[in-house]
Amino acid sequence: MNPFRVLIIQLARMGDIVQTLPLLIRLREEIPNIHITFLCIDRFSEILKVTPLINRYVKISTDKALKLLKLDNSNIEILLQHPFLKEAYDLLINLTHDFPSAIISDRIKALEKTGAIAEGDRLILKDRWTRYIFSCVENREENSFNLVDIHIGMGKVSHRPVVKYLFTEKRVEENIKGFIRSLVGSKKSPIIAFHMGANRFHRTWPIENFAYLAKELIKHYEARIVLTGSQQEEPLFYEFASKMPLDYIETNQVINLIGKTKLRDLIALLKCCNLLISNDTGPIHIAAAVGTPTVGIYLSTAYPSETAPYGEGHYVIHPSIACYPCLDEPLGFPCGLPCRQTVSPQDVFKLSSRIIENTEREEETNSVDSIVLSSRFLSNGTLFYKLLNVPSKIPSALVDKKLKQRLLRLLWEGVLEIPSDFSIIYDESPHNILSWLTKISVALEGLLLLIQEKKYVVDNPSLKGLSGLLVDFAKLSIYSGCPEEIPKTIFSMVRRLSEIQRWIKKPFPYA
Repeated sequence: MNPFRVLIIQLARMGDIVQTLPLLIRLREEIPNIHITFLCIDRFSEILKVTPLINRYVKISTDKALKLLKLDNSNIEILLQHPFLKEAYDLLINLTHDFPSAIISDRIKALEKTGAIAEGDRLILKDRWTRYIFSCVENREENSFNLVDIHIGMGKVSHRPVVKYLFTEKRVEENIKGFIRSLVGSKKSPIIAFHMGANRFHRTWPIENFAYLAKELIKHYEARIVLTGSQQEEPLFYEFASKMPLDYIETNQVINLIGKTKLRDLIALLKCCNLLISNDTGPIHIAAAVGTPTVGIYLSTAYPSETAPYGEGHYVIHPSIACYPCLDEPLGFPCGLPCRQTVSPQDVFKLSSRIIENTEREEETNSVDSIVLSSRFLSNGTLFYKLLNVPSKIPSALVDKKLKQRLLRLLWEGVLEIPSDFSIIYDESPHNILSWLTKISVALEGLLLLIQEKKYVVDNPSLKGLSGLLVDFAKLSIYSGCPEEIPKTIFSMVRRLSEIQRWIKKPFPYA
């Protein structure tokens, strides 16, 4: 049997590569004779060394990847001279959502292509999942599909849960276990990792909050706190240490490994921990991939519906303010980033206690002033972060956003050909659901009429107010030369609306 040849283009950062692993596993599960070529940045490919999922690599340096962004055709031509990129493929999956990768995708021969493809000076988005993710750019608050599930959809394979999808080197893992034993001894203290850095300052929780949290975890659970980070993040330790009792450092209650671990060590270290508490950055995805529970603190532009850790049993805490997630980055954050101060260390401690004690007491989340989400796999194989609490001070607009997001997910599942799991709206009243469904039904009829009469989409304020994502999806369908997809999309949503209405009439779960 001839191999089914797949080329994956993933020129993003380490966290994005980790989030590509479940797609690789699903491809191998569904296509036994698959042969995978992987185009990536050299420094981020190390995480894949112990992964038996890829047959061969095309690696480029970070400098060359940056040169590609300058749209200098000579750099693209040099890359395309690689012998692997001159071959023909059965499927090309472009997971890098920029113009250089789209040009590369256009130039490589493949029977089928997903992701962005360049035609002249235009980005063409032929498949539905790609148009969906590009439509999310200006409408992030409407999306609740995890990036991993979007990648799996772009890979043309069905959604099924993938667990513990990153492997460690056995020798390295044994060395890390021995190192921890030498510091902790035989005492069964929980090992809790803190990752206090992030690639952007506005996504970082204040260091004084991490210090307060560490003291509480040591006081109540005799926890050992392990600090992780890159060499560039070493100053974070000195700021953290200045807010801690000196004996905590001297007695190894706090173990500083910032700038002291290679990537393979970090993977093994996080596997050996009982919990990681982190900002939205690469290590939180590594911890999830090796099966370690995580608490993600998501601030500013970090949006959990897209980039929260993939897998069950993870928690995210984010601000309960109406302007979250932040869209002010191009303006330099004139708001002053109040979200960085909104998530309190007391709230993160309550959530951490829930994991350490392996309990699910409602009071631990009901007394939290920030929004808390927990992850689980739905019956359709996709990941969903469930809302665990509704703080008393939460703006009503944010409550409305959460309902709208879940109902839109059900409609988009119809478009993307995924069976729906109505359990995501179990806790909503039928009245609220029907009220919103009536509005969206009228909007869908209006959009269809507009397309039939004028053959294009305009920015109708009432329609965009209900779903800017739908409006942008329709625009991208026209721009990509597939206007016939718009009525298909609308009819799919209408069918799913009918399913929701029939489901509401059932006695369960409202009996």
